[in-house]
Amino acid sequence: MPQTFVRRFILVIFFALLSGAAPRLMAADTSVKVTVTKDVIDDYQRFVAGREVSAIDYYGGPGARRDVIELVLLQQALKLGGFNPPLSIVREQTYRRTLHQVANGELIGTGALAWRADAADLQNKLYISAAAIEDGEFIVGLYTSQQNHRALNASQQTLRRLVAVTSPDWKVDQITLDALGFHNIYLTNTWVSIVRMLHAQRGDITLAPFQTGARMALYNEEATLLPIPNIKVALKGSRHWLVSRQHPLGETYYQALERGLAQLRQRGVIRRAYRECGFFNPAVTDWPLLQPPQE
Repeated sequence: MPQTFVRRFILVIFFALLSGAAPRLMAADTSVKVTVTKDVIDDYQRFVAGREVSAIDYYGGPGARRDVIELVLLQQALKLGGFNPPLSIVREQTYRRTLHQVANGELIGTGALAWRADAADLQNKLYISAAAIEDGEFIVGLYTSQQNHRALNASQQTLRRLVAVTSPDWKVDQITLDALGFHNIYLTNTWVSIVRMLHAQRGDITLAPFQTGARMALYNEEATLLPIPNIKVALKGSRHWLVSRQHPLGETYYQALERGLAQLRQRGVIRRAYRECGFFNPAVTDWPLLQPPQE
């Protein structure tokens, strides 16, 4: 009797799989994971607000910011490229850990873009998408707490006396701040801790993309940050989605992503999305670009 029961059970599972009636545990395993920080997840949920992501055609509004829009564009590109497994968005611990999780196949890819230079040591384990932001296009402001009047009123001559705050994982930001002549640079691990330091005025400025709205304010649960007026900075390097070569669906995912991005690029969607969320911000077109000090 036990052997007969086992044979019958195996036949039931076999025919269930043939008919598409797979057990729920199997269905749950079909999703693939990308990761973004908690603040991006929160703003992403505000921005999407229950809408079908593939149908979104305007990239401004509540919650819209560069990282959020990149998560939306990623999903739209995958859909256009024919990648059908569901995407699971999980919370990022640190940027550096994410790169290694993608490289070892724990994650299928990055949710937001990464600097190509940051993938240099891992590129034999990664597929690198076509650039969504080309070298020289990543223009940012020097953001400070709205209560920090000393920083908000700084001139290009007094600016470098301010204390800069950034993450040890953001090598491009560190290199840029150092090249611009900031001698006091504090490092802290997360965006939330950067905001807290600026709010407590234990640091003065950080590099951050310009936002939409008249003040270009960057809102966080901890504080409101504003850009120092009439100063912008160009970060060197291109930005890409990274995809795991180790993940069993990595190559399929990467090829679908490239097909979809080509369609979005051809229709002008990527540049328009960055413009509508405030990243490509016409309000700062005439602002002077901060240059490294002359020797």
